[in-house]
Amino acid sequence: MYTNEYNEYEERDEKRKSGFPLKDFLLKLILIIIFVLLLMWLIPWPNNKVLTDRIFNDNIQEMKNASLLYFTQERLPVNVGDKKTITLQEMLDLKLLLPFTDKNGDACDVTGSYVTIEKLENEYLLKVNLKCGDEEDYILVHVGCYAYCTTYVCEKKDETEPTPTSTPKPTKTPNPTSNPTPPVTPPPTGEPTPPPTTVPTPPPTEEPGYRTEWEYRKDTKESCLKWNNWVELPYNPDTDDIHNSYTTEKEVETLGTRYQKVGTKTEVSYARKVTQSTSRIIGYYTEKVCTNFQYTVSGSYLYRIDSAWQDAGSVSGVGLQPQDTVDTRYINPVIKWDQCVGSCTDGPYIVWQKQTRKVTRVFQPESVSTTCTNVQEKQIPIYGSVVQSTKITRTVDLFADVYYYRYRTCASHVDASSTTTWSSYNNQDLINQGYYMTGNTRKVKI
Repeated sequence: MYTNEYNEYEERDEKRKSGFPLKDFLLKLILIIIFVLLLMWLIPWPNNKVLTDRIFNDNIQEMKNASLLYFTQERLPVNVGDKKTITLQEMLDLKLLLPFTDKNGDACDVTGSYVTIEKLENEYLLKVNLKCGDEEDYILVHVGCYAYCTTYVCEKKDETEPTPTSTPKPTKTPNPTSNPTPPVTPPPTGEPTPPPTTVPTPPPTEEPGYRTEWEYRKDTKESCLKWNNWVELPYNPDTDDIHNSYTTEKEVETLGTRYQKVGTKTEVSYARKVTQSTSRIIGYYTEKVCTNFQYTVSGSYLYRIDSAWQDAGSVSGVGLQPQDTVDTRYINPVIKWDQCVGSCTDGPYIVWQKQTRKVTRVFQPESVSTTCTNVQEKQIPIYGSVVQSTKITRTVDLFADVYYYRYRTCASHVDASSTTTWSSYNNQDLINQGYYMTGNTRKVKI
């Protein structure tokens, strides 16, 4: 009896031990999940969209800064409404930019990304379009040739900014935040620096017996007025230091590669030799013949030659030359490369000129004397075929990519200069000539 009760107790204890750890594990798992959800709700996570927008904006700013270096005087549109465009691929080729990537680390579209500059009435409108994957956007920037520009064109400043009372000093264009653009010196211009966008305020009153005169200044940058023609030359990128550069004395631009002929070489067209045969004198035969005729021996027979060799068309084939006979021969072999096209395994495709002549076999030398007035013994040449072997070769052209660049030099140069004069306030005649008011004044006695 006690044994049965003890066994029932053991069974219940085993069931309790086997079931309890599973419930405990599930309870702990539920608590961990609740804790993680609370953390996600309470702790703010970083905004990935802000980081993505910043990368896109940095890239588009790089394109803008590089385009301001590229659009020099000769590259700007001339008439109102005209536009000129440079793609991201062209910027990379000219080394204006280093390659950059989008938010996913992929390269941006080098043809769908571009910068366009349009000529307006008094300035230019710059459109910078960037396309990276499925994301595309652009910015519009007003630019022009202002007194504070360090490049030929620069971004227009807000006119509400204070204007200095002395000669404006140029301000540096900020560098991109990543992948800095290699420095490129833009071609200078000989046009005068445009005047400031604001005019100094005149004094409220004039002193009796005096008048106020204002200082005007006209700045001319160092420039090349006339360039010689471009000269194009090949170069070796491994040994020649050729890169894009622009100065007032010389301009150099790389042009990429051209696939062209660089030389020739002679090569054996076939591994085997081509065998040709020709008829030659291999001995002489003494025979009593008529001296009024010519004779020849072929094999063991004597033939009288009744006519000269005459053309009889041509024969062609692959391999050995046809054998000559006493009345037929094959001369002047010509190899036809275009007839074979690599399919000839026994030799090249050859065309021979065929010639024939009339001959008569002489059976009895005595029969010749009946119609001949002069019969005598004569050494008659014996002709046979002699084999000649020649190796066929041909000359082929060699092609390769050749790097090219071009350069031009300045034919007429002008140094930088400044001209000043004094006149009344806001003299439009001087301003239209390129002068601007410096803000300096002087009193002149009337």
